[in-house]
Amino acid sequence: MTKLSVNINKIATLRNSRGGNQPGVLKAALDAER
Repeated sequence: MTKLSVNINKIATLRNSRGGNQPGVLKAALDAER
């Protein structure tokens, strides 16, 4: 059973719409995994 689902695409979309590199996709994925 899934306890937590994180959509990394949403984080990447947010980053791209801001025109920068924040939030970092890799950092977000690692934080979610913890």
